[in-house]
Amino acid sequence: MAKDSLRAFTGWMAWQGTIGYICKHHSPDAVLYLKATPFDDGSLMWSAGVEWGEVREYVEAASSLSLALMTLWKHVDERHRIFLSPEDFKRSPANYDEHDWLDLPTQDSLHRLIWTTRDVYQTGWKLVIMYQPIEEPQSRVEMVLSTPDDTPDLTVRGNTLLDACRRLFRDAAPHFVLYSQNLTTIALQDEDSHDSL
Repeated sequence: MAKDSLRAFTGWMAWQGTIGYICKHHSPDAVLYLKATPFDDGSLMWSAGVEWGEVREYVEAASSLSLALMTLWKHVDERHRIFLSPEDFKRSPANYDEHDWLDLPTQDSLHRLIWTTRDVYQTGWKLVIMYQPIEEPQSRVEMVLSTPDDTPDLTVRGNTLLDACRRLFRDAAPHFVLYSQNLTTIALQDEDSHDSL
């Protein structure tokens, strides 16, 4: 990644800045979102989208968060004039390497949340991340975890993606434990039934 004082440290931060720029110069309702869903083999599919005013741009079936955000920016840049000057364009989420989209603490926290969710539920769950530069900083990042059991969606808000990841993992941990215990109980009951035949 080229060194430039105007460039954000990560691609995610650059996207946040871009959404803020869209809010200021184009439409105050701009929002960025990501969605992760599992395949049956345990791998993930990422989708990404950005919306403002009448504009809707989406990317689906990306193999990683970085690829989803990278491809989304290419679509947006090809179809819309976001930045009003070449100097402003330097702040865009362009030309970030694959490993430069999240800082390490955020990446580790997000991976921990996703892989634990995958290990517990296998399939049938989804994780949605939304960013909107609203006035309340502590609510700018929203994360929603939907699971295949009867648990209502878990929703948290945070000032940063790292903050939201940590809150969601903390809130989801009791549900992870309970779901795993229920699966163990069912497996033991099935085993007892089989042994009694």
